[in-house]
Amino acid sequence: QIKGIYDRYITDKRAREVVEIAVKAVEQIYHACDGETKYAECVKAASEMLANKGIVLSELELKMLIESAVASFNYGFGGKKEYVLPPADIAAVEQEVV
Repeated sequence: QIKGIYDRYITDKRAREVVEIAVKAVEQIYHACDGETKYAECVKAASEMLANKGIVLSELELKMLIESAVASFNYGFGGKKEYVLPPADIAAVEQEVV
C-alpha cells in the first residue's frame, strides 16, 4: 500500500515536471502565436512526452496542470499576480472531484 502511494506521488511529480517543460518550450518556440495555438501545441507536446513515460492523464487533469504551469510562468515574469479559473473549468473540476 505504501508503494502504491509512493508510485502515485512520483507519477504526479513527473507529470507536473513534464507539463512545466512543455509550457516553457511552447512559450519559447511559439511566443508570437495566440493563446489557443500555444495551448494546442502544449497539449500535443505534453501528451506525447507523458505517453513516452507511460503516464496517462485525463483531459481535465492535463488541462489543470497546463493552466497551473502557465499561471506560475506568468507570475514568475511579473504577469498576473492572481489566477482565477473560468467558471466552466471550476464546474468541471468540482464534478471530477465529486
